[in-house]
Amino acid sequence: MNRLLVVPTILMVAVAAVTIVACASKASAPGTSTPTLVPGTSGQPSGTVSTTTPGATASGDPSAQQYIVYHDDTGAIAVRDLESGKTYRQTVDANTEVITQTRCAQDGQNIAYLKQLFAEATKRQIIVRGANALPNPLSVDSLVQWIAWSRDGKKLAIVEWNGQNKNGKIEILDVASGQIASTIMDGDQYIGNIAWSPSDDRLAFYLQTSDFSRADIYTMQSDGSALTRLTPGDGSKIWLDPAWSPDGKWIVAAGAEAETVQLYRIEADGSGITQLTTSTDIYKRNPYFSPDGKIIAYTGSVVLPGVSLNYAALHQFAIFVMNPDGTAEHALTADPRGTTPGPNDQILNAYMLGWCKAGPWLDDLWTPQ
Repeated sequence: MNRLLVVPTILMVAVAAVTIVACASKASAPGTSTPTLVPGTSGQPSGTVSTTTPGATASGDPSAQQYIVYHDDTGAIAVRDLESGKTYRQTVDANTEVITQTRCAQDGQNIAYLKQLFAEATKRQIIVRGANALPNPLSVDSLVQWIAWSRDGKKLAIVEWNGQNKNGKIEILDVASGQIASTIMDGDQYIGNIAWSPSDDRLAFYLQTSDFSRADIYTMQSDGSALTRLTPGDGSKIWLDPAWSPDGKWIVAAGAEAETVQLYRIEADGSGITQLTTSTDIYKRNPYFSPDGKIIAYTGSVVLPGVSLNYAALHQFAIFVMNPDGTAEHALTADPRGTTPGPNDQILNAYMLGWCKAGPWLDDLWTPQ
């Protein structure tokens, strides 16, 4: 078990999955491998009407089905079939509950929701649906901030943060029993956006100092050994939101500086970092790979002319998609850049939660939008 040491890291980051840190960009991004064109259907605006059920794709090939998962302004959860462009939602009673995170198992068999009931402030629920659905929610401490599936779908890595005691912890939860099997990290840094590697042997996450002044990307073995920093550790950027490529060879993450938040390719073996994005009007967070590795989607907070950065950072969100080398970046949900809103205007916001393969989880209460 690792006992964390306070290592240099950067800037306060909100822990909810719907939060974005604002900035604007400068540098140019070198390319990586041959670009893969993003499907044109992914450019459809949020609100596409569907009268069919999830799983009905144009090709009829279940292996082609990839669902992007996101929050909308009402707190409801939406999924978008990237092949057909159809969208489905689950309504959430915003007066009594909020789903703070959604994660799919790597094989598409299960989906897990991390839910907070407002009437139960000291507890949260993990709801598991799909092939091995649990009849009742798992009750966990309200300190739980992040969850991640193991490859076999039998375990969840859960991250706790006790802001009062400045303590971060990673525990392994046995899903079938609902019991904590082990604690693999316990220390005085915030642990963010944990992700299990496709090979199941490593976890990636960012560690942020308890004063939120610095952050870096780390990996370690899933038993808590071999903690390894992949980013420089010099405080030049705040490194956030790591996500594995499906082949496990590299990680996409957000790097924040005083005036920019861009996305970067980080080699999982620590051999190098490559900047992917350059757009100056989108503050980028929460990037995730599609299951086939051909698309990266992320939450973008959009800067508009004449609108303050603080307003942009709180109100103007959309889901953006791009190729893995950073090219063909465009909005998937409604893009706020078409107008210049005032402070009281209503904007359709969308916040990136992840991707899912097609699987039994699709039977769980999804309705056409």
